[in-house]
Amino acid sequence: MKILQFRVKIFFISILYLISDSCCGGIEKMNAYLGETATFTCNYPDGFKTNSKRLTNLYDQTTVKTIIYTEKESEKEQKDRFSIFDDRRSKVFSVNISDVREDDGGVYLCAVWVWRKEKSVRYYSYFKEIQLQVTGLVFGYAGGSVILFPDLRWDLNNTRYICKMEQSGCVNITKDQTKSNAVTKGRFKMYSNAENKFTVLIRELNLQDSAMYRFGVGNEKHKDIELTVQNDVCCGGIEKTNAYLEEMATFTCNYPEEFKTNNKYLINLYDQNTVKQIIHTGKESQKEQMDRFSIFDDRRSKVFSVNISDVREDDGGVYLCGVWRKEKSVGYYSYFKEIQLQVTGLVFGYSGGSVTILSDLQWDVNNTRYICKVEEGGCLDIIKDQTKSNAVTSGRFKMYSNTADKFTVLIRELNPQDSAVYRFGVGNKQHKDIELTVQNDSCCGRIKRINANLGETATFKCNYPEELKTNSKRLINLNDQTIIKYIIHTEKESQKEQKDRFSIFDDRRSKVFSVNISDVREDDGGLYLCGVWRKDKSVGYYSYFKEIQLQVTEKSTVLPQSPSTAMEPTTATTYWTTSTEPAVTVTSDEEHLKKSTALPETPSTTMTATTYWTTSTAPAAAETSDEEHLSSSLIITVCVCVALLLIGGAALIYKLRNHIIQDSAFTYQLTEKNNQGDGDPHGNQYISMGPVHQSLDSNTK
Repeated sequence: MKILQFRVKIFFISILYLISDSCCGGIEKMNAYLGETATFTCNYPDGFKTNSKRLTNLYDQTTVKTIIYTEKESEKEQKDRFSIFDDRRSKVFSVNISDVREDDGGVYLCAVWVWRKEKSVRYYSYFKEIQLQVTGLVFGYAGGSVILFPDLRWDLNNTRYICKMEQSGCVNITKDQTKSNAVTKGRFKMYSNAENKFTVLIRELNLQDSAMYRFGVGNEKHKDIELTVQNDVCCGGIEKTNAYLEEMATFTCNYPEEFKTNNKYLINLYDQNTVKQIIHTGKESQKEQMDRFSIFDDRRSKVFSVNISDVREDDGGVYLCGVWRKEKSVGYYSYFKEIQLQVTGLVFGYSGGSVTILSDLQWDVNNTRYICKVEEGGCLDIIKDQTKSNAVTSGRFKMYSNTADKFTVLIRELNPQDSAVYRFGVGNKQHKDIELTVQNDSCCGRIKRINANLGETATFKCNYPEELKTNSKRLINLNDQTIIKYIIHTEKESQKEQKDRFSIFDDRRSKVFSVNISDVREDDGGLYLCGVWRKDKSVGYYSYFKEIQLQVTEKSTVLPQSPSTAMEPTTATTYWTTSTEPAVTVTSDEEHLKKSTALPETPSTTMTATTYWTTSTAPAAAETSDEEHLSSSLIITVCVCVALLLIGGAALIYKLRNHIIQDSAFTYQLTEKNNQGDGDPHGNQYISMGPVHQSLDSNTK
């Protein structure tokens, strides 16, 4: 009650002087930065030149505390970090507060000590109010980030908040009353650090972010920090970098001139939630190594570079390059560049071929499984499934659970346009990025169709590129385009393997591996993929470069033909006779060979040639292959041609011989008329010649 009365009295007196003298009254708001010197002045009325000047602090609007005052005879006083000087000529006294601290902020009252002896009245007359706001000063860069430490305890039992100080008050940015240790709202994040301190991250800064911010816990504790955002050509922006598993990732960060001697820091913003310090330089050192991470600060070029050796999948994410600063007793990190590192596995496929990619993600039917294609604007869905299925196919893409219950992907009929980064994911937290490169090679692609008869042996060959010579070769069957079944493979050191009815041989010199399937069965038919096992940058996958479509059929059967139509090879026999009556003599092949070379010594009156074509009525073979049909047709055609040539030749010989015989007969008749001798009473002489026999049998030589 007394305090309240005192405040009323102060206010009343202040008003009196405000009314009576223009020098006084009013409220002046001032800012002071931590660690700096705060200065303010207080004018006083003309009648108080020689009075003792006094500065009082109204702490938390409840407690009045005298800070410093001048004696009646003196004009200057010093007390710890506070000093006061009374310039009586100007009727102004000034106050300096050096090395400003956070608790220096508050309401100050400028006053004089009044003692009216004649009225025995003593009192303080306060004629000016100073509202001093003490803030930390933080500098950031457009496009960069800052991490601030307000020096407040993170308290789950109290409301934690961030607000922006404006003329009308403090505009809320984020406010939380839950038991969470981290709260994110857009570009602002407040969280508890390892020491359970209230910490603030502000990302992607812009010039409009320059303002005073208040960070508070509950109603009593808060800290005000002034953020100034600057432009610098060196800084800001997001750089996207790709790195392959097991390789070296390297990126560089430029910094402003004033940061040459500051410690350089690299942090990782894991999953946009967890801030993790990776590595930093010492103030005197320019190079540091920590496990697989190394950092080098080239102060001449104002660039520091970071190397990450033997890149792993969890190295991917957002990295911030920055420095540690301490301005006006406020320590903070100022980050001037953001690196988004994407770690991918590397997979090679061949145009027209296929790939099966094995991820280390667990197949989970209780979570959404998806495949998407990473593009500039985001990740474009290819397959997304929320059912309990263990296999989902969409066009040429198939995702399924393999025998180890791992997320597996098959992509078929590849083309160069499929070259891209793909993301395979389970739920919102687990995913794997794979970069697929599709190459053209004349050896590969295209579907080869093979026919095989039941019970026989099917053979097919698969060419492969030069770089796959020593890889293990593999054959799988894609049954009904949905079920993938492993068939056989070679080991890396071996070139030949046998498994049941299947055998495989890798001819590395010719870059061809061949497959034999003995005793072919009906269910052997289907689509086979020829490929190799590869492991590039810690990603295991199968690259298939050829597809074989095997069709299994029964053997073709030819029904027996009737005797009138079924023909054995035709035999042509020609008989030469000289007679007025035909004479026929049939000889064997041996007799034919003996007699066909001897011409008749006795001339004949006539010579005729008769050719007989004989056919066999023996039934044809019940089954012939396509090759046997082709061979028989060719033999028959050749034999007929030879027979026709022989007939033509025989006819020509007949004509020539006939002409010679006629001339001989005419001479003979003239002689007989003059010389009658023993002879045929009918005047006929028979000359018989053995048959000129030509067989068209394919076995005749």
